[in-house]
Amino acid sequence: MSKNNGEGEWDQKSKPLNVDRYNVLLKWLRDHKIPTEKLNKDFSDAVLMAKLLKGIIPKQIDVHNYPPCNSLKSKLLNWETMNTKVFAKLNMKLSKSLTEKLAKSEPGNIEIVLMDVMLFEEEKLANAKKATQLEMSGTLPDNDDIIMVSVNKQMGDAIIQIPQKMINYSLYEQSVKDLNANRVCLTAAHQKIAHLENLLDITNANIDEIIKQIHLLSNGSPRDVH
Repeated sequence: MSKNNGEGEWDQKSKPLNVDRYNVLLKWLRDHKIPTEKLNKDFSDAVLMAKLLKGIIPKQIDVHNYPPCNSLKSKLLNWETMNTKVFAKLNMKLSKSLTEKLAKSEPGNIEIVLMDVMLFEEEKLANAKKATQLEMSGTLPDNDDIIMVSVNKQMGDAIIQIPQKMINYSLYEQSVKDLNANRVCLTAAHQKIAHLENLLDITNANIDEIIKQIHLLSNGSPRDVH
């Protein structure tokens, strides 16, 4: 993708696309139902760009923010809106000079921006495909302790292979040790609780006996006075 100008803005300084790359770009645009006869003019108000991006990142763009227009001022406003709301978030923020060239329909500019958008979509689709494959296979990335293996399983008269997660034995052994240690701690805790409950019962019984004795003393006959 094209580089920014060192100030966080993307600037058009690349050479024009060669014929092969240009044809690839045109085919990609047609696949997205975008007219390709007059790219510079058709994209000058950013409306077609909004339509194109709506199909790629639908949650990040609202086409109603980009009304069709003819004046240069209105076209620039559309591009500035898209620059702030969309391109900046994609790390593709356009420079002011580039947005002016796009609004003025100057040749050789919109094609390079479109090429970057095409590459962005390709990368997005590739990442989504990779994530789907990982999810379907059950493979856990960046985890050397868990691997996927094929296990033979008999289904009727046939033997088929099914994927199954396998864990590193050393990790399993450590987990068993940790589990046993936790069980020992839990058993000790239960014993301590039982002992405390027993002490509490004894204490309550002693309190009850003391209260009983107090009542007996308080209800006893008074001593004779000589």
